Amino acid sequence: MEGTVKGEWGCAYINFPMGAAGELTIGSGERQRRSDMVSASGDTKLQNLDPSPVGTIGSITVSSTIRVGLQVGLAFSRPWENASPRSLPEMSAFQEVVAKFLIDNTQASVCVRTSLGTIQQSHLSDGSSVGWVDRDDKEYVRELHEAGS
Repeated sequence: MEGTVKGEWGCAYINFPMGAAGELTIGSGERQRRSDMVSASGDTKLQNLDPSPVGTIGSITVSSTIRVGLQVGLAFSRPWENASPRSLPEMSAFQEVVAKFLIDNTQASVCVRTSLGTIQQSHLSDGSSVGWVDRDDKEYVRELHEAGS
């Protein structure tokens, strides 16, 4: 089993507390990203060595996540040094590149279906400390490709 995914970040606008402003489209300009480059091996060979029941399903998932964010601090000088909030919101964006192999056992063979792709999301937590919604996650890219064998 082999799969390769190359996913780009693209050019997204993420304004907090609103999060990602809509989905990115395929392209190379503002609010766009290039399509994932994916490949799955077509010569996967699995052999049923153990007489497991027909319809047995298993999966293997491999992913890589990169998170980029801001940790903001706020301080005031005298006499208001105690007026700042104790915690400020966590604001970040992450990209997850994933390869998932779903293995299905039939009477005659073992089949592998492969899903490859990218998910991107904006994340806000502890927003209530500054009067925003406390937690919000907005997905703005979900590009998954499937291949079977």
